[in-house]
Amino acid sequence: MTHYLFLGDDEQAKNRKITALRQKLLPSGDPRKFDCDVLYADKLSARDLKKSLLELPALADQRLVIIKSAEKLKAFHKDVLLEFYAAQPQTTVTILDAGGSPRDQFFKTLKSYARVELCAAAQGENVFAMTRVMNRRSQADALRVLHELFEQGQHPLQIMGGVIWFWGHKARPGVSRDVFEKGLLYLKEADLNIKRSKLPAPMAMEVLVAKLCLLLG
Repeated sequence: MTHYLFLGDDEQAKNRKITALRQKLLPSGDPRKFDCDVLYADKLSARDLKKSLLELPALADQRLVIIKSAEKLKAFHKDVLLEFYAAQPQTTVTILDAGGSPRDQFFKTLKSYARVELCAAAQGENVFAMTRVMNRRSQADALRVLHELFEQGQHPLQIMGGVIWFWGHKARPGVSRDVFEKGLLYLKEADLNIKRSKLPAPMAMEVLVAKLCLLLG
């Protein structure tokens, strides 16, 4: 049975690969609901990881376990995973989505068990570089990257798409509902400011990035 490690900072490429695999392995709606778990490494206990890996399929021939932010796996997570892979399970496929380096020793070890695909973004700053900095709560660095994106000729609405994805997928698990919803209002406000020319588009993006960084604390 093949397992997968998608490694790198091109979030869009990784999500496309994950979506394609989910559709291939679990082609209908009910198995996707009952036989697919999406776990987040930074909020995952060893007990929950074991339970998800060892659970038997309910409807499909196999289960799919997707682990997001796998670069944040702790030592006990890695021990559980390596023990699981060594047992050569036949009922569960894993996909690790990691934003780390192929030089990481754990990821090197996974080459014995999983198909590793590098998903590196093109050279130069990109919107996902900016959102990673935002996730580290560094407003000054996020604005610096934003200005570099402008210098590269990226339109604010292109950047907005990446920020919307970041807020809905990366930031959401780590913030309260109130904070998440306030961020959605900021995104809507920025979108209106850009599309209706209420503010110069670059300024609207600067205000949005600064506000979201403050929300993240």
